Amino acid sequence: MIAMNLCLTFPAGRTLGVAIAARRHMGVQLLDVERPVGVIGGGLAGVTAARLIAAAGLPVVLHERDPQCGGRLGAVQLQRSSPLVAGMGCSYIKATDPLFQAQLDAWAQDGLVQEWTTANPHTISAPGVWSSLPLEEGERWYSGRPHMGSLAELTADEQRLIDVQRGAVYDANFEASTWVLATQVDDTGAEGAATEGTIESHLHSDLIIATPVSDAQAFLERKLLDRALGRARHKDFLKERVAATFVFERGLDLPFNFAVLSCSPITVAICDSDRLGESGSAPEVWVVQSDTKWAAKALDDRRELPDLASELLAEFGAALGLGELPAVRESVATVWAYGDMDYGLEGGCVWLDDLRLGLAGDWAYDGRVEGAWLSGRAAARKLLAARGLDTM
Repeated sequence: MIAMNLCLTFPAGRTLGVAIAARRHMGVQLLDVERPVGVIGGGLAGVTAARLIAAAGLPVVLHERDPQCGGRLGAVQLQRSSPLVAGMGCSYIKATDPLFQAQLDAWAQDGLVQEWTTANPHTISAPGVWSSLPLEEGERWYSGRPHMGSLAELTADEQRLIDVQRGAVYDANFEASTWVLATQVDDTGAEGAATEGTIESHLHSDLIIATPVSDAQAFLERKLLDRALGRARHKDFLKERVAATFVFERGLDLPFNFAVLSCSPITVAICDSDRLGESGSAPEVWVVQSDTKWAAKALDDRRELPDLASELLAEFGAALGLGELPAVRESVATVWAYGDMDYGLEGGCVWLDDLRLGLAGDWAYDGRVEGAWLSGRAAARKLLAARGLDTM
């Protein structure tokens, strides 16, 4: 048996059926090779699963559509328009599970996270009315270094074990005991613009899908999602907020750097310059997140993001009880999709043994960074156990 990542490339527009037929025509005998495990999604859940599978000695291919891994942790890093504008979605990391706390400690030793010891959370219960929000005993907050997406970046050693394939998966089928994926890879023209691209076909022995459920609907048959998550229940695993970052010309002179709001469409506000260890430097950066109800109406009304940022800025000023906020040098807004602990799954993942198919992600656990890591770990352990490998 040999490890082999069979990937056939076809011009754009050729269907998966054509790719399969061509594969058969070439006389490829699927059972003659040890096909790699496939992982779809290069966020923290997918990268965690790929790391564990590779560490167990199995060949693994990680499919990621973006130029770099990180998923939503890294998405803002890709989009941000200024070095001053940091993570609009994930503002801090904390652990409730001992396993994840141990991972945070290891990341801290590697310089990938730093404890946010100056966190000073408050609640805002009415405009201009705030009070301290003490941390629970033993509670510790962390921030990714140099950014949150760093936690999912593969080291040089890991890149030698994990084959990262760029391209969007648009079809996944299980046939002849093999998962066949079709991916579209954008080609880059002479001017640097993406063109129609090519279709690639990948063969995998097992598959872990570590994307939001809404993304999986684009390439996985509905009946498989219904089987894995319950009929039509896959609609429940995604919520959206609008996150906006504001770079102020001067500091707001507030006695806190993190606030939970109960009197506003804004749920959380964080001084990101403090979180990044830049307190005292001008300008000052604040990130605010709307609640889901406000975001749902705004998005249903098809309002533009710059308009939503302006409204959130006004809501922020009103909640602070300030007559006028300092001038804003720069602002940017994005739609932040996230999992929710209301829909967590028993065991933190799905594993269908007969199909050798796993589903994982923060949505399957608790909607947090911790949940993504634990869910990816759980799916990898299920896969390894099915292979009869040690999962300790």
